[in-house]
Amino acid sequence: DGITAPPLGHTVSRLYLDPMSAAEIVDGLRGADDPTPLGCYHLVSRTPDMYELYLKSGDRETYTELCYERETEFLGRVPSEFEDVRFEDWLSALKTAKLLEDWASEVDEDRITERYGVGPGDVRGKVDTAEWLLGAAEQLAVELELDCATAVNEAKRRVADGVREELLDLTGVRGIGRKRARRLYEAGVE
Repeated sequence: DGITAPPLGHTVSRLYLDPMSAAEIVDGLRGADDPTPLGCYHLVSRTPDMYELYLKSGDRETYTELCYERETEFLGRVPSEFEDVRFEDWLSALKTAKLLEDWASEVDEDRITERYGVGPGDVRGKVDTAEWLLGAAEQLAVELELDCATAVNEAKRRVADGVREELLDLTGVRGIGRKRARRLYEAGVE
């Protein structure tokens, strides 16, 4: 007599996620016990909702090497190098994820813009999109009762504030950003 959305479909719609993004996130999270921040950033960078950075000449070799060095951190199956288009998309997502990881590791914004060939607004756009997608991923993990929701939340908070793990409590205080938090931490305030 009627069609209704299942609870997961309702959540995806409420979060304004592209259904393909939701499918990618759910597939990645289902196999994750304790994902690393890079794994989370790479997962959301593979979705249609995130505009990936382009690979420039010389990037393929750099990111292929990084892919194999950190292969255990990825959520989902790494495509074969012989699947040219899929592998190149995977590497583009890895480049985007690496930018997000650099931001969350407190790399200076000027160095990030130089390293990745993007403008400050592009960095902010990637960070904002990653924060939204990681928030959605966290809610999907909670809905599916997956153990990885806490790790996804931490990755989201780190990229949102642009800080390493030890500064999350400080940046949780209103008016304290990444630079002030680092100075306070170095002065012994935690």
